[in-house]
Amino acid sequence: MPLALLAIVLSLTAWSATLWQDGQPEYDRELDRKAHAAKADRVYPAIERAPISTFDRAQDLADALRPTLLAYAKEAGATIDDASLHTLIDQAAGMLWHRFAQADPTAYTQWRLDNGYRWLTESEMQSAFIVSDWPYWFGEEPWPGYDKIDEAWAKFWNRQTDDGDALVVTSWSIGNPGCAIATMEVTPESIEFYPLFRETDDMAWALAHTGGFRSWFVGPVPGVRDMLERDGKLTTARIGILCEWNDGKIRPLYLLYVRDTDGRWWLQGVSVTTLSDWTRPIPEF
Repeated sequence: MPLALLAIVLSLTAWSATLWQDGQPEYDRELDRKAHAAKADRVYPAIERAPISTFDRAQDLADALRPTLLAYAKEAGATIDDASLHTLIDQAAGMLWHRFAQADPTAYTQWRLDNGYRWLTESEMQSAFIVSDWPYWFGEEPWPGYDKIDEAWAKFWNRQTDDGDALVVTSWSIGNPGCAIATMEVTPESIEFYPLFRETDDMAWALAHTGGFRSWFVGPVPGVRDMLERDGKLTTARIGILCEWNDGKIRPLYLLYVRDTDGRWWLQGVSVTTLSDWTRPIPEF
């Protein structure tokens, strides 16, 4: 893993751990890690999953996820209306299906652009270490340049799919307890910006060891803090789905969303738990 990516992962992991530890001065991180790993090893394999090849369209995945996610939201006391929940589920399923269930980087790019996202600017790509990571993966092959960003993205995508060295999803859970959805109202006084899931005997959603994936695209809304300063409050959401990856391990994947004042949901981040045990390159979004 390039040092730049490792730095991003470690910083996000530390951030999640800090939130988890808030108000728990005697928190033992290593003890919690071991407890979470033991529970995950026990409960994850027993949760039913469907191969990604089961779903021919993004809508098929959305329709499969919908009953469980709506039921979970109702039980969790979600305060947003059903129409907004349906839109959120459709957006999440579209992202998941286009990223993992089909093999064409152009189709993924077009889905992103058609849904209002844009490429990172050249300076944003520099900040995300995309350009500086290029020699690590592609040696002396020259960076295509920002005017050929679609070619650069395709190279990263194909490295992950054709070479088989990067982690990709092979199956995901569409039922209880392997998928969940939660929303929350955020104010400037909020300690956390995204909702957490309930821990149960048959599912581990712990966030103490979460790392984030790098994105090449961004929506038209600013970050959560800037949105709070602009609007005073906002609604955020987290969707979790238990996935099996091509290294044979099972890990929850999280999609983090924020709702703009016009009701549109925008993806703000993609993350996964137990990232520290990964030995292959991580997928990019």
